[in-house]
Amino acid sequence: MSYTMYDLARDAGVSVATVSRVINKNGSVKDDTKQRILEIIKDKGYIPNAYARGMNNISMKTIGVIIADIVNPFFAEVVKGIEVTCQKNGYKLILCSTANNADTEKKEIEMLVEKLVDGFIIVGSRPSNDNNASFLINLSNTHPIVLVNSFIKGGQKMFSILVDEGKAIYDTLSYFNPGNNLNTYILGDSNWKTTTVKINAFKCFFEKHNLDFSNNNIINCSHSYSGGKAAAKELFERNLPYPYIVICSSDTIAIGALREFLKYGVKIPEQVSIMGFSNIEVSSLTTPSLSTIDQNLFELGQKSGHLFIDILHEKYPINKKTYSEYQLIIRESTLPKDI
Repeated sequence: MSYTMYDLARDAGVSVATVSRVINKNGSVKDDTKQRILEIIKDKGYIPNAYARGMNNISMKTIGVIIADIVNPFFAEVVKGIEVTCQKNGYKLILCSTANNADTEKKEIEMLVEKLVDGFIIVGSRPSNDNNASFLINLSNTHPIVLVNSFIKGGQKMFSILVDEGKAIYDTLSYFNPGNNLNTYILGDSNWKTTTVKINAFKCFFEKHNLDFSNNNIINCSHSYSGGKAAAKELFERNLPYPYIVICSSDTIAIGALREFLKYGVKIPEQVSIMGFSNIEVSSLTTPSLSTIDQNLFELGQKSGHLFIDILHEKYPINKKTYSEYQLIIRESTLPKDI
């Protein structure tokens, strides 16, 4: 097997992005690190692909798209939007799934750097403890990065497109007449930053309207169908007085919760109103159909593709964050607001 950029990065004890900066003479690298990389290049007789092809400044017209979970419908809808935009502009996609694993994410990105992709669109929330934040900030010195539905502060060529999820949660709570003082609970996985944003908005609404709030109003659960089921079971076993409202940080959690409540004979929405988040396609097909916040996922993907191409051509937006639209979708799983 030929000696690759990944092998070079390993032997030098640095990231592939650092090797790329040295090879392309683009970005800051410490002198001793640069010298170590150059010595290994000489020792191994390594010929960088970009040099061999004479393509230092020529686009490969290929974008690395990183998603967290290939089976989650959220990612499928966003990627469809990315694909439509990028294909219209002559770009190909290489899709990688990380299974929500930070080490896998880093390895996949390093592999794509070796394949000379033009840059990255990374879809999905970031972990609350983001071990790859510094890695991505450094990578953005040489490669454009668009974060979809997340944000990392810093980065030369790193920009975000996302829905203002805090405002969306606040608007949802405002829809349910704050004067009714109904018990309201939020379900989500606090290991992810987007859930933290939602929880903070939840707390802010309660404080502003002088409503009773405690940590009991927050049900921490995994970001999955089974997580929603477990959270609903926990609420049911508390023997809470009806009616009350359950707001979920994703449609997947909400569908799991809805199914679990129905299993226990709870009437939806007469006893428990359930609200999701994202408006994945299946949310309209549940019985009862799921009320949710529509993030316009396909459009979000399209916009992220346009944003990436703009950045690649050095047409940088004024702000690091670009906000996309959302709508409140009321279906059968929630009572009308004046209950």
